[in-house]
Amino acid sequence: MPSPLLVFYRFRDQDRLPTIPGYFAVSTAPDNVEDPEYNNPLAHAGISDGVELFNDSPEAIIRQIAIDLEAANQGAEPPELIIAIHGYNTDLTAAKDRHLDTWRYANRHITAKNTVFLGYRWPSEQVRLDSKTLKKVVTSLPVLLSAFLGAGIVSVLLLFIVDSLFVTLISSVAIFLAIFTIALMILRISGYFRDSYRATNFGVPDLVELIRQLDQAIENLHIQQAEQAGQPYDPKNFRRIKLNFIAHSMGAFVTTNVLRILSDVFDRNSIGTISGIEKAPDGDLGNVFRLGRLVLVAPDIPFTAITLGRANFLKSSLRRCEEAYLFSNEGDLALRIASTAANYFIYPTSSRQWGHRLGNVTVRPMQRAKDPVYGIVNGAELAADPLQVKLLRYLEINTLMKPVPLEQLEKEDNPDEESIANLFTYFDCTDYVDFKDDTQGKPTNILSYRLDRGLVANTIAYIRLLISWTSGKIDTHGGYFNGKLTKDMINKLAFLGFEDYLKTIADPTLLASMSPEKSDRSPQFARLQQFSELCASKRIQIAFSPERYLVDLMGRGRTVVRTTMLQAQPNVEQPDPQE
Repeated sequence: MPSPLLVFYRFRDQDRLPTIPGYFAVSTAPDNVEDPEYNNPLAHAGISDGVELFNDSPEAIIRQIAIDLEAANQGAEPPELIIAIHGYNTDLTAAKDRHLDTWRYANRHITAKNTVFLGYRWPSEQVRLDSKTLKKVVTSLPVLLSAFLGAGIVSVLLLFIVDSLFVTLISSVAIFLAIFTIALMILRISGYFRDSYRATNFGVPDLVELIRQLDQAIENLHIQQAEQAGQPYDPKNFRRIKLNFIAHSMGAFVTTNVLRILSDVFDRNSIGTISGIEKAPDGDLGNVFRLGRLVLVAPDIPFTAITLGRANFLKSSLRRCEEAYLFSNEGDLALRIASTAANYFIYPTSSRQWGHRLGNVTVRPMQRAKDPVYGIVNGAELAADPLQVKLLRYLEINTLMKPVPLEQLEKEDNPDEESIANLFTYFDCTDYVDFKDDTQGKPTNILSYRLDRGLVANTIAYIRLLISWTSGKIDTHGGYFNGKLTKDMINKLAFLGFEDYLKTIADPTLLASMSPEKSDRSPQFARLQQFSELCASKRIQIAFSPERYLVDLMGRGRTVVRTTMLQAQPNVEQPDPQE
Protein backbone atom coordinates (compact mmCIF):
# COMPACT_ATOMS: atom_id res chain seq x y z
CA MET A 1 0.00 0.00 0.00
CA PRO A 2 1.56 3.37 -1.02
CA SER A 3 2.22 6.00 1.59
CA PRO A 4 -0.15 8.99 1.78
CA LEU A 5 1.04 12.42 0.71
CA LEU A 6 1.02 13.56 4.33
CA VAL A 7 1.33 11.96 7.76
CA PHE A 8 -0.34 13.77 10.67
CA TYR A 9 0.66 14.05 14.32
CA ARG A 10 -0.89 15.87 17.27
CA PHE A 11 1.29 18.09 19.43
CA ARG A 12 1.12 17.39 23.15
CA ASP A 13 2.29 19.11 26.32
CA GLN A 14 2.51 17.04 29.47
CA ASP A 15 2.76 20.15 31.66
CA ARG A 16 -0.61 21.68 30.79
CA LEU A 17 -3.87 21.22 28.93
CA PRO A 18 -3.59 23.17 25.67
CA THR A 19 -6.25 25.70 24.68
CA ILE A 20 -5.00 25.83 21.08
CA PRO A 21 -5.14 22.47 19.28
CA GLY A 22 -1.87 21.71 17.50
CA TYR A 23 -1.12 19.45 14.54
CA PHE A 24 2.05 18.51 12.68
CA ALA A 25 1.69 17.60 8.99
CA VAL A 26 4.72 15.87 7.45
CA SER A 27 5.13 15.45 3.73
CA THR A 28 6.19 11.87 3.00
CA ALA A 29 8.24 12.92 -0.05
CA PRO A 30 11.75 11.51 0.56
CA ASP A 31 15.06 13.41 0.49
CA ASN A 32 16.08 11.37 -2.56
CA VAL A 33 13.66 9.99 -5.11
CA GLU A 34 14.92 6.44 -4.60
CA ASP A 35 14.52 6.57 -0.80
CA PRO A 36 11.53 4.81 0.76
CA GLU A 37 8.53 6.68 2.16
CA TYR A 38 7.45 6.02 5.74
CA ASN A 39 3.97 5.88 7.22
CA ASN A 40 5.44 7.11 10.51
CA PRO A 41 8.45 9.33 9.68
CA LEU A 42 9.04 10.58 13.22
CA ALA A 43 9.16 7.08 14.71
CA HIS A 44 11.56 6.05 11.94
CA ALA A 45 13.80 8.99 12.84
CA GLY A 46 13.43 8.28 16.56
CA ILE A 47 12.11 11.75 17.46
CA SER A 48 8.53 11.15 18.61
CA ASP A 49 8.80 13.20 21.82
CA GLY A 50 6.24 16.00 22.02
CA VAL A 51 3.93 14.47 19.41
CA GLU A 52 1.61 11.51 19.01
CA LEU A 53 0.73 9.73 15.80
CA PHE A 54 -2.89 9.43 14.71
CA ASN A 55 -4.10 5.91 14.02
CA ASP A 56 -6.84 7.15 11.71
CA SER A 57 -6.59 7.76 7.99
CA PRO A 58 -5.41 11.17 6.70
CA GLU A 59 -8.99 11.92 5.63
CA ALA A 60 -10.27 11.30 9.16
CA ILE A 61 -7.56 13.52 10.62
CA ILE A 62 -8.35 16.34 8.22
CA ARG A 63 -11.97 16.02 9.28
CA GLN A 64 -10.88 16.27 12.93
CA ILE A 65 -8.98 19.49 12.16
CA ALA A 66 -12.13 20.77 10.48
CA ILE A 67 -14.15 19.87 13.59
CA ASP A 68 -11.65 21.73 15.79
CA LEU A 69 -11.98 24.79 13.59
CA GLU A 70 -15.76 24.61 13.80
CA ALA A 71 -15.51 24.27 17.58
CA ALA A 72 -13.42 27.45 17.59
CA ASN A 73 -16.20 29.16 15.64
CA GLN A 74 -18.42 29.75 18.67
CA GLY A 75 -17.18 33.12 19.89
CA ALA A 76 -17.43 36.66 18.63
CA GLU A 77 -14.30 36.32 16.51
CA PRO A 78 -14.17 34.04 13.45
CA PRO A 79 -11.99 30.91 13.69
CA GLU A 80 -8.38 31.08 12.57
CA LEU A 81 -5.88 28.53 11.29
CA ILE A 82 -2.20 29.32 11.80
CA ILE A 83 0.15 27.46 9.46
CA ALA A 84 3.89 27.57 10.23
CA ILE A 85 6.38 26.62 7.50
CA HIS A 86 10.09 26.11 8.05
CA GLY A 87 12.88 27.01 5.66
CA TYR A 88 15.98 25.72 3.90
CA ASN A 89 18.45 23.43 5.66
CA THR A 90 15.89 22.11 8.17
CA ASP A 91 15.66 18.38 8.71
CA LEU A 92 12.72 16.51 10.24
CA THR A 93 13.99 16.90 13.82
CA ALA A 94 14.58 20.64 13.50
CA ALA A 95 11.20 21.19 11.81
CA LYS A 96 9.36 19.28 14.54
CA ASP A 97 11.18 21.14 17.31
CA ARG A 98 10.54 24.56 15.72
CA HIS A 99 6.81 23.97 15.24
CA LEU A 100 6.43 22.33 18.65
CA ASP A 101 8.12 25.32 20.26
CA THR A 102 5.77 27.73 18.43
CA TRP A 103 2.71 25.76 19.52
CA ARG A 104 3.82 25.58 23.16
CA TYR A 105 4.68 29.29 23.20
CA ALA A 106 1.24 30.15 21.84
CA ASN A 107 -0.52 28.05 24.48
CA ARG A 108 1.50 29.59 27.30
CA HIS A 109 1.59 33.24 26.23
CA ILE A 110 -1.34 33.86 23.89
CA THR A 111 -5.05 33.80 24.65
CA ALA A 112 -6.67 32.75 21.39
CA LYS A 113 -9.53 30.30 21.89
CA ASN A 114 -10.63 30.65 18.28
CA THR A 115 -7.38 29.29 16.84
CA VAL A 116 -5.96 26.00 15.57
CA PHE A 117 -2.24 25.60 14.87
CA LEU A 118 -0.73 23.49 12.08
CA GLY A 119 3.01 23.02 11.61
CA TYR A 120 3.97 21.88 8.11
CA ARG A 121 7.13 20.04 7.19
CA TRP A 122 8.25 19.86 3.56
CA PRO A 123 11.22 17.58 2.74
CA SER A 124 14.21 19.81 3.41
CA GLU A 125 17.54 18.27 4.38
CA GLN A 126 20.12 19.60 6.80
CA VAL A 127 23.62 20.32 5.52
CA ARG A 128 26.05 17.78 6.91
CA LEU A 129 29.71 17.38 6.05
CA ASP A 130 30.38 13.76 7.01
CA SER A 131 31.57 10.57 5.34
CA LYS A 132 28.03 9.46 4.49
CA THR A 133 27.26 12.73 2.73
CA LEU A 134 30.56 12.73 0.85
CA LYS A 135 29.95 9.16 -0.30
CA LYS A 136 26.55 10.10 -1.72
CA VAL A 137 28.00 13.16 -3.43
CA VAL A 138 30.68 11.09 -5.14
CA THR A 139 28.51 8.10 -6.10
CA SER A 140 25.83 10.34 -7.60
CA LEU A 141 28.26 12.17 -9.90
CA PRO A 142 27.42 11.86 -13.60
CA VAL A 143 29.91 9.81 -15.61
CA LEU A 144 31.50 12.82 -17.29
CA LEU A 145 32.04 14.68 -14.01
CA SER A 146 33.42 11.51 -12.43
CA ALA A 147 35.88 11.30 -15.30
CA PHE A 148 36.88 14.94 -14.75
CA LEU A 149 37.46 14.31 -11.05
CA GLY A 150 39.43 11.12 -11.63
CA ALA A 151 41.53 12.69 -14.36
CA GLY A 152 42.33 15.62 -12.11
CA ILE A 153 43.52 13.36 -9.30
CA VAL A 154 45.71 11.35 -11.72
CA SER A 155 47.07 14.57 -13.23
CA VAL A 156 48.21 15.86 -9.85
CA LEU A 157 50.21 12.64 -9.39
CA LEU A 158 51.68 12.87 -12.90
CA LEU A 159 52.97 16.38 -12.27
CA PHE A 160 55.18 14.98 -9.50
CA ILE A 161 56.33 11.98 -11.52
CA VAL A 162 56.71 13.11 -15.16
CA ASP A 163 58.74 16.19 -16.17
CA SER A 164 57.19 17.03 -19.53
CA LEU A 165 55.68 20.20 -20.98
CA PHE A 166 53.00 18.21 -22.80
CA VAL A 167 52.05 16.35 -19.63
CA THR A 168 51.99 19.65 -17.71
CA LEU A 169 49.60 21.23 -20.23
CA ILE A 170 47.27 18.24 -20.32
CA SER A 171 47.37 17.90 -16.52
CA SER A 172 46.56 21.60 -16.08
CA VAL A 173 43.40 21.22 -18.16
CA ALA A 174 42.41 18.09 -16.26
CA ILE A 175 43.02 19.77 -12.90
CA PHE A 176 40.91 22.75 -13.98
CA LEU A 177 38.03 20.41 -14.89
CA ALA A 178 38.46 18.62 -11.57
CA ILE A 179 38.27 21.93 -9.69
CA PHE A 180 35.12 22.75 -11.65
CA THR A 181 33.66 19.40 -10.59
CA ILE A 182 34.61 19.99 -6.95
CA ALA A 183 32.82 23.36 -7.08
CA LEU A 184 29.67 21.59 -8.27
CA MET A 185 30.10 19.03 -5.49
CA ILE A 186 30.26 21.85 -2.92
CA LEU A 187 27.01 23.26 -4.29
CA ARG A 188 25.51 19.78 -3.99
CA ILE A 189 26.68 19.52 -0.36
CA SER A 190 25.10 22.91 0.41
CA GLY A 191 21.76 21.32 -0.48
CA TYR A 192 20.34 24.63 -1.67
CA PHE A 193 19.35 23.57 -5.18
CA ARG A 194 18.03 20.25 -3.89
CA ASP A 195 15.92 22.04 -1.27
CA SER A 196 14.71 24.47 -3.90
CA TYR A 197 13.61 21.58 -6.12
CA ARG A 198 11.85 19.79 -3.26
CA ALA A 199 10.17 22.99 -2.11
CA THR A 200 8.84 23.63 -5.61
CA ASN A 201 7.84 20.09 -6.58
CA PHE A 202 6.97 18.49 -3.22
CA GLY A 203 6.46 21.19 -0.58
CA VAL A 204 4.15 23.45 -2.58
CA PRO A 205 1.90 20.78 -4.16
CA ASP A 206 1.49 18.84 -0.89
CA LEU A 207 0.49 21.95 1.06
CA VAL A 208 -1.88 23.01 -1.72
CA GLU A 209 -3.57 19.62 -1.49
CA LEU A 210 -3.73 19.81 2.30
CA ILE A 211 -5.51 23.18 2.23
CA ARG A 212 -7.83 21.99 -0.54
CA GLN A 213 -8.77 18.92 1.47
CA LEU A 214 -9.36 21.05 4.58
CA ASP A 215 -11.52 23.39 2.54
CA GLN A 216 -13.62 20.47 1.33
CA ALA A 217 -13.88 18.88 4.79
CA ILE A 218 -15.07 22.14 6.37
CA GLU A 219 -17.59 22.74 3.61
CA ASN A 220 -18.95 19.20 4.11
CA LEU A 221 -19.49 20.02 7.79
CA HIS A 222 -21.36 23.17 6.79
CA ILE A 223 -23.55 21.16 4.42
CA GLN A 224 -24.34 18.67 7.19
CA GLN A 225 -25.21 21.49 9.59
CA ALA A 226 -27.55 23.01 7.00
CA GLU A 227 -29.24 19.65 6.40
CA GLN A 228 -29.71 19.06 10.13
CA ALA A 229 -31.31 22.48 10.41
CA GLY A 230 -33.59 21.65 7.47
CA GLN A 231 -32.27 24.56 5.42
CA PRO A 232 -30.65 24.71 1.99
CA TYR A 233 -26.89 25.10 2.10
CA ASP A 234 -25.71 28.65 1.50
CA PRO A 235 -21.99 29.38 2.08
CA LYS A 236 -22.86 32.99 2.94
CA ASN A 237 -24.49 31.75 6.14
CA PHE A 238 -21.13 30.58 7.50
CA ARG A 239 -18.21 32.71 8.64
CA ARG A 240 -15.01 32.25 6.70
CA ILE A 241 -11.96 30.90 8.51
CA LYS A 242 -8.99 33.23 8.61
CA LEU A 243 -5.82 31.63 7.23
CA ASN A 244 -2.56 32.98 8.69
CA PHE A 245 1.05 32.03 7.94
CA ILE A 246 4.41 32.12 9.71
CA ALA A 247 6.99 31.42 7.01
CA HIS A 248 10.76 31.25 7.53
CA SER A 249 13.45 31.41 4.84
CA MET A 250 12.57 29.21 1.84
CA GLY A 251 9.27 28.54 3.58
CA ALA A 252 8.28 32.05 2.44
CA PHE A 253 8.76 30.90 -1.14
CA VAL A 254 6.60 27.85 -0.43
CA THR A 255 3.89 29.96 1.20
CA THR A 256 3.60 32.64 -1.46
CA ASN A 257 3.53 30.07 -4.25
CA VAL A 258 0.86 28.05 -2.45
CA LEU A 259 -1.29 31.15 -2.07
CA ARG A 260 -0.87 32.04 -5.70
CA ILE A 261 -1.93 28.57 -6.83
CA LEU A 262 -4.94 28.59 -4.52
CA SER A 263 -6.02 32.06 -5.61
CA ASP A 264 -8.66 32.30 -8.29
CA VAL A 265 -6.60 33.61 -11.20
CA PHE A 266 -9.74 34.09 -13.29
CA ASP A 267 -11.40 36.41 -10.76
CA ARG A 268 -12.17 39.71 -12.49
CA ASN A 269 -11.02 41.64 -9.44
CA SER A 270 -7.79 39.67 -9.38
CA ILE A 271 -6.46 39.69 -12.90
CA GLY A 272 -7.04 43.30 -13.91
CA THR A 273 -5.86 43.80 -17.48
CA ILE A 274 -2.78 42.92 -19.53
CA SER A 275 -1.90 46.62 -19.66
CA GLY A 276 -1.12 46.47 -15.95
CA ILE A 277 -4.08 48.13 -14.24
CA GLU A 278 -3.63 47.67 -10.52
CA LYS A 279 -5.66 45.06 -8.73
CA ALA A 280 -7.30 44.80 -5.32
CA PRO A 281 -8.81 41.30 -4.99
CA ASP A 282 -10.48 40.29 -1.74
CA GLY A 283 -8.96 37.74 0.60
CA ASP A 284 -11.49 34.96 0.04
CA LEU A 285 -9.76 31.69 -0.76
CA GLY A 286 -11.67 28.61 -1.86
CA ASN A 287 -15.05 27.91 -0.26
CA VAL A 288 -14.35 28.57 3.42
CA PHE A 289 -11.04 30.39 3.91
CA ARG A 290 -10.02 34.03 3.94
CA LEU A 291 -6.39 35.13 3.92
CA GLY A 292 -5.39 36.91 7.09
CA ARG A 293 -1.88 37.59 8.33
CA LEU A 294 1.40 36.85 6.57
CA VAL A 295 4.56 36.91 8.70
CA LEU A 296 7.74 36.42 6.66
CA VAL A 297 10.92 35.78 8.65
CA ALA A 298 14.21 36.05 6.74
CA PRO A 299 12.37 35.32 3.47
CA ASP A 300 14.48 33.66 0.79
CA ILE A 301 12.79 35.65 -1.96
CA PRO A 302 14.43 38.15 -4.35
CA PHE A 303 14.07 41.66 -2.94
CA THR A 304 12.91 42.69 -6.42
CA ALA A 305 9.56 41.10 -5.50
CA ILE A 306 8.67 44.49 -3.99
CA THR A 307 10.42 46.66 -6.60
CA LEU A 308 9.64 45.18 -10.00
CA GLY A 309 6.46 46.16 -11.79
CA ARG A 310 5.73 42.74 -13.29
CA ALA A 311 3.47 40.19 -11.61
CA ASN A 312 5.19 37.73 -9.27
CA PHE A 313 4.33 35.20 -6.60
CA LEU A 314 4.71 37.65 -3.69
CA LYS A 315 2.44 40.34 -5.11
CA SER A 316 -0.27 37.87 -6.05
CA SER A 317 -0.55 36.62 -2.48
CA LEU A 318 0.26 39.86 -0.67
CA ARG A 319 -2.66 41.73 -2.25
CA ARG A 320 -5.06 39.23 -0.66
CA CYS A 321 -3.62 39.19 2.88
CA GLU A 322 -5.05 41.50 5.54
CA GLU A 323 -1.72 42.12 7.27
CA ALA A 324 1.91 41.53 6.23
CA TYR A 325 5.14 41.70 8.25
CA LEU A 326 8.76 41.15 7.29
CA PHE A 327 11.67 40.41 9.65
CA SER A 328 15.11 40.82 8.13
CA ASN A 329 18.71 41.63 8.93
CA GLU A 330 21.68 42.69 6.88
CA GLY A 331 24.00 40.14 8.46
CA ASP A 332 21.98 37.05 7.46
CA LEU A 333 24.90 35.03 6.11
CA ALA A 334 22.77 32.07 5.08
CA LEU A 335 21.05 34.34 2.56
CA ARG A 336 24.13 36.37 1.69
CA ILE A 337 26.33 33.33 1.05
CA ALA A 338 24.27 30.23 0.28
CA SER A 339 21.23 31.79 -1.35
CA THR A 340 22.91 34.68 -3.17
CA ALA A 341 25.76 32.48 -4.44
CA ALA A 342 23.41 29.72 -5.57
CA ASN A 343 21.04 32.13 -7.28
CA TYR A 344 23.98 33.68 -9.12
CA PHE A 345 23.53 30.83 -11.61
CA ILE A 346 19.80 31.12 -12.11
CA TYR A 347 18.52 34.59 -11.21
CA PRO A 348 18.27 36.78 -14.36
CA THR A 349 20.33 39.85 -13.43
CA SER A 350 23.42 41.46 -14.92
CA SER A 351 24.59 43.26 -11.76
CA ARG A 352 25.45 42.22 -8.21
CA GLN A 353 23.06 44.53 -6.40
CA TRP A 354 19.96 42.88 -7.91
CA GLY A 355 20.83 39.41 -6.65
CA HIS A 356 20.18 39.97 -2.95
CA ARG A 357 17.28 38.49 -1.01
CA LEU A 358 14.34 40.08 0.74
CA GLY A 359 15.61 38.77 4.08
CA ASN A 360 18.64 41.09 3.76
CA VAL A 361 16.63 44.28 3.23
CA THR A 362 17.40 46.86 5.90
CA VAL A 363 15.78 50.06 7.10
CA ARG A 364 17.86 53.08 6.15
CA PRO A 365 19.15 55.10 9.09
CA MET A 366 17.55 58.49 8.86
CA GLN A 367 20.77 60.05 10.08
CA ARG A 368 24.27 59.01 9.10
CA ALA A 369 25.77 58.84 12.54
CA LYS A 370 27.23 56.36 14.98
CA ASP A 371 23.82 55.92 16.58
CA PRO A 372 21.03 55.43 14.00
CA VAL A 373 17.41 56.01 14.87
CA TYR A 374 15.72 52.90 16.26
CA GLY A 375 12.04 52.17 16.70
CA ILE A 376 9.57 53.49 14.10
CA VAL A 377 11.57 55.70 11.74
CA ASN A 378 8.67 57.05 9.66
CA GLY A 379 6.35 58.11 12.48
CA ALA A 380 6.38 61.83 11.65
CA GLU A 381 5.50 61.23 8.01
CA LEU A 382 2.68 58.87 9.01
CA ALA A 383 1.23 61.44 11.37
CA ALA A 384 1.31 64.07 8.60
CA ASP A 385 -0.33 62.05 5.79
CA PRO A 386 -0.20 58.23 5.76
CA LEU A 387 -1.29 57.99 2.11
CA GLN A 388 1.77 59.98 1.03
CA VAL A 389 4.22 57.62 2.73
CA LYS A 390 6.54 55.72 0.39
CA LEU A 391 8.28 52.96 2.29
CA LEU A 392 10.80 52.23 -0.47
CA ARG A 393 12.61 55.44 0.46
CA TYR A 394 13.16 53.96 3.93
CA LEU A 395 14.62 50.67 2.67
CA GLU A 396 17.99 49.68 1.27
CA ILE A 397 20.20 46.78 0.28
CA ASN A 398 23.80 46.85 1.46
CA THR A 399 26.18 45.43 -1.14
CA LEU A 400 29.16 45.72 1.29
CA MET A 401 30.69 48.35 -0.97
CA LYS A 402 27.85 50.80 -0.36
CA PRO A 403 24.15 50.82 0.60
CA VAL A 404 21.72 51.01 -2.31
CA PRO A 405 18.36 52.68 -1.52
CA LEU A 406 15.48 50.70 -2.99
CA GLU A 407 13.89 53.98 -4.03
CA GLN A 408 16.64 54.30 -6.64
CA LEU A 409 15.80 50.90 -8.09
CA GLU A 410 12.08 51.40 -8.62
CA LYS A 411 10.80 51.89 -12.15
CA GLU A 412 9.55 55.41 -12.69
CA ASP A 413 6.94 54.32 -15.24
CA ASN A 414 5.30 51.82 -12.91
CA PRO A 415 4.25 52.94 -9.41
CA ASP A 416 2.79 49.50 -8.63
CA GLU A 417 5.82 48.39 -6.65
CA GLU A 418 5.47 51.40 -4.38
CA SER A 419 1.96 50.46 -3.29
CA ILE A 420 2.91 46.80 -2.82
CA ALA A 421 5.93 47.70 -0.70
CA ASN A 422 3.67 49.83 1.52
CA LEU A 423 1.63 46.78 2.57
CA PHE A 424 4.51 45.40 4.65
CA THR A 425 5.72 46.53 8.05
CA TYR A 426 9.49 46.01 8.06
CA PHE A 427 11.47 45.00 11.14
CA ASP A 428 15.21 45.49 10.63
CA CYS A 429 16.86 43.34 13.31
CA THR A 430 20.47 43.83 12.21
CA ASP A 431 21.56 45.48 15.48
CA TYR A 432 19.07 43.56 17.64
CA VAL A 433 20.24 42.98 21.23
CA ASP A 434 18.17 40.91 23.67
CA PHE A 435 18.03 37.87 25.94
CA LYS A 436 18.06 34.44 24.32
CA ASP A 437 15.15 32.09 25.00
CA ASP A 438 14.02 33.88 28.18
CA THR A 439 17.43 33.45 29.78
CA GLN A 440 18.59 35.94 32.38
CA GLY A 441 21.84 37.83 32.48
CA LYS A 442 23.37 40.25 30.02
CA PRO A 443 21.62 40.95 26.69
CA THR A 444 23.60 39.80 23.70
CA ASN A 445 23.65 40.17 19.92
CA ILE A 446 20.98 37.83 18.59
CA LEU A 447 21.46 37.93 14.81
CA SER A 448 24.47 40.03 13.96
CA TYR A 449 27.12 42.38 15.21
CA ARG A 450 26.78 46.10 14.70
CA LEU A 451 27.13 46.84 10.99
CA ASP A 452 27.99 50.48 10.36
CA ARG A 453 27.31 50.33 6.61
CA GLY A 454 30.89 51.36 5.78
CA LEU A 455 33.35 49.26 3.76
CA VAL A 456 36.11 48.90 6.37
CA ALA A 457 33.81 48.58 9.38
CA ASN A 458 31.52 46.15 7.58
CA THR A 459 34.39 43.98 6.37
CA ILE A 460 35.70 43.58 9.91
CA ALA A 461 32.19 42.97 11.24
CA TYR A 462 31.47 40.33 8.60
CA ILE A 463 34.69 38.45 9.32
CA ARG A 464 33.84 38.41 13.01
CA LEU A 465 30.24 37.45 12.24
CA LEU A 466 31.33 34.62 9.95
CA ILE A 467 33.48 33.13 12.70
CA SER A 468 30.64 33.39 15.23
CA TRP A 469 28.13 31.92 12.75
CA THR A 470 30.25 28.91 11.79
CA SER A 471 31.07 28.22 15.44
CA GLY A 472 27.38 28.33 16.41
CA LYS A 473 27.69 31.38 18.66
CA ILE A 474 25.21 33.43 16.60
CA ASP A 475 22.39 32.18 14.40
CA THR A 476 22.17 34.88 11.75
CA HIS A 477 19.30 33.17 9.91
CA GLY A 478 17.08 31.64 12.57
CA GLY A 479 17.92 33.69 15.65
CA TYR A 480 14.61 35.57 15.34
CA PHE A 481 12.99 32.59 17.09
CA ASN A 482 15.49 32.76 19.96
CA GLY A 483 15.36 36.45 20.87
CA LYS A 484 12.80 37.25 23.57
CA LEU A 485 11.17 40.22 21.81
CA THR A 486 11.27 38.97 18.21
CA LYS A 487 9.92 35.57 19.21
CA ASP A 488 7.05 37.26 21.00
CA MET A 489 6.36 39.61 18.07
CA ILE A 490 6.43 36.90 15.40
CA ASN A 491 4.02 34.64 17.26
CA LYS A 492 1.62 37.29 18.51
CA LEU A 493 1.46 39.12 15.19
CA ALA A 494 0.51 35.84 13.53
CA PHE A 495 -1.97 34.72 16.19
CA LEU A 496 -3.45 38.09 17.20
CA GLY A 497 -2.69 40.72 14.59
CA PHE A 498 -1.08 44.09 15.21
CA GLU A 499 -4.01 45.81 16.88
CA ASP A 500 -4.44 43.12 19.53
CA TYR A 501 -0.69 42.66 19.88
CA LEU A 502 -0.33 46.29 20.95
CA LYS A 503 -2.79 45.62 23.77
CA THR A 504 -0.60 42.81 25.14
CA ILE A 505 2.36 45.15 25.68
CA ALA A 506 0.41 48.20 26.84
CA ASP A 507 1.40 49.76 30.12
CA PRO A 508 -1.80 50.93 31.95
CA THR A 509 0.12 53.74 33.62
CA LEU A 510 1.08 55.05 30.19
CA LEU A 511 -2.55 55.31 29.12
CA ALA A 512 -3.55 56.92 32.42
CA SER A 513 -0.86 59.57 32.10
CA MET A 514 -1.82 60.71 28.60
CA SER A 515 -1.68 64.49 28.31
CA PRO A 516 -5.00 66.38 27.96
CA GLU A 517 -4.21 67.47 24.42
CA LYS A 518 -3.99 63.83 23.42
CA SER A 519 -7.10 62.70 25.29
CA ASP A 520 -9.17 62.83 22.12
CA ARG A 521 -6.84 60.43 20.34
CA SER A 522 -7.14 56.67 20.45
CA PRO A 523 -5.20 54.85 23.19
CA GLN A 524 -3.68 52.90 20.30
CA PHE A 525 -1.38 55.86 19.60
CA ALA A 526 -0.01 55.65 23.13
CA ARG A 527 0.43 51.92 22.70
CA LEU A 528 2.21 52.48 19.40
CA GLN A 529 4.57 54.91 21.07
CA GLN A 530 5.35 52.36 23.75
CA PHE A 531 5.86 49.69 21.10
CA SER A 532 8.29 51.94 19.23
CA GLU A 533 10.22 52.66 22.42
CA LEU A 534 10.35 48.97 23.28
CA CYS A 535 11.82 48.10 19.87
CA ALA A 536 14.21 51.05 20.10
CA SER A 537 15.51 49.72 23.42
CA LYS A 538 16.36 46.48 21.61
CA ARG A 539 17.91 48.35 18.64
CA ILE A 540 15.30 47.29 16.09
CA GLN A 541 14.40 49.68 13.27
CA ILE A 542 10.86 49.69 11.90
CA ALA A 543 9.43 51.04 8.66
CA PHE A 544 5.76 51.08 9.60
CA SER A 545 3.09 50.31 7.02
CA PRO A 546 0.69 53.19 6.29
CA GLU A 547 -2.07 50.59 5.97
CA ARG A 548 -1.54 49.45 9.54
CA TYR A 549 -1.51 53.07 10.68
CA LEU A 550 -4.80 53.87 8.94
CA VAL A 551 -6.60 50.64 9.89
CA ASP A 552 -5.31 49.68 13.33
CA LEU A 553 -4.74 53.16 14.78
CA MET A 554 -7.10 55.50 12.96
CA GLY A 555 -9.89 52.94 12.65
CA ARG A 556 -10.39 53.25 8.88
CA GLY A 557 -11.99 50.38 6.98
CA ARG A 558 -9.42 47.94 5.63
CA THR A 559 -11.11 47.40 2.28
CA VAL A 560 -11.35 51.12 1.56
CA VAL A 561 -7.77 51.71 2.67
CA ARG A 562 -6.41 48.82 0.62
CA THR A 563 -8.32 49.89 -2.49
CA THR A 564 -7.10 53.46 -2.09
CA MET A 565 -3.49 52.39 -1.56
CA LEU A 566 -3.47 50.12 -4.59
CA GLN A 567 -5.26 52.78 -6.63
CA ALA A 568 -7.69 50.14 -7.84
CA GLN A 569 -10.21 51.50 -10.29
CA PRO A 570 -13.22 49.67 -11.77
CA ASN A 571 -12.91 48.87 -15.45
CA VAL A 572 -15.74 51.11 -16.62
CA GLU A 573 -15.11 50.27 -20.25
CA GLN A 574 -15.75 46.57 -19.65
CA PRO A 575 -19.43 45.76 -20.38
CA ASP A 576 -21.52 44.15 -17.66
CA PRO A 577 -21.96 40.44 -18.58
CA GLN A 578 -25.52 40.59 -17.22
CA GLU A 579 -26.61 43.17 -19.78
